[in-house]
Amino acid sequence: MNAKRGQIAIFMLLILTVSIAYSFILYLNGSEAEDIRVETSKILENPSNQINLFVSLCLEKTAEEGIYTLGIGGGSYFNNSLSTESSIKIPFYLLDGKNIMPSLNHIESELSFFIEQNLESCIDKFGDIKEGYVFKTGDIHVESVIGVEDVLISLKYPIESTFNDNKILLEDFSSKLNFNFKDKYDSVAYFLEVQELEPESVALGQLSNLAYHKNFTFDLVRLGNDEILYVLSFNESPKDNFVYSFLIGYGGDLEENSV
Repeated sequence: MNAKRGQIAIFMLLILTVSIAYSFILYLNGSEAEDIRVETSKILENPSNQINLFVSLCLEKTAEEGIYTLGIGGGSYFNNSLSTESSIKIPFYLLDGKNIMPSLNHIESELSFFIEQNLESCIDKFGDIKEGYVFKTGDIHVESVIGVEDVLISLKYPIESTFNDNKILLEDFSSKLNFNFKDKYDSVAYFLEVQELEPESVALGQLSNLAYHKNFTFDLVRLGNDEILYVLSFNESPKDNFVYSFLIGYGGDLEENSV
């Protein structure tokens, strides 16, 4: 397997460029800060509400970005396990006959970590509502729960702000993403169960049938005699595809016509 690692880097960069450009097209139409300014202007001039809404919008946008990033990365943000030697860490889901697909708990932890690492870049020191305020903030702690049809995000972020000599204390925030990640995860898990029964060839028929019923397309890239990169593209809307990528290492030469 190791002899073929070097082939992956360029293709991974292509995956990153195309997937992010397509999946985040809505985000790239305008800056996050501009979206937040528009929404914030609609609420009452209550300073506490203003801060609460501002943080909640940033939490939602960062969580959405995290979900799409984890999809491209096969459920991992910074993956230290077996993966390709490139800047994009796509993990193996099957390796030498062993199913090592990350658990939902692992993906929840990765999503929480992504938000903790990226939330402050969206908040940007409260630059969009800072006039008249003085802010002091504490550490960010996030808990993510992937539900049956949505994703729930809980944020603890101590904020102490002063406005016209009035002190405002906030700490607890939450967001709910109407995004069915679990259905996509379960689709991949089902395919892996079928693939385990056919260790010397790609279960292409089962994958095609699953793609038809779950409304996704797929690309397979053969990286060597025994490794295949799977890129599943779920159609969320006419302008929004969710990309889910993972690797399978078959542990031996695949049949010649497997892919």
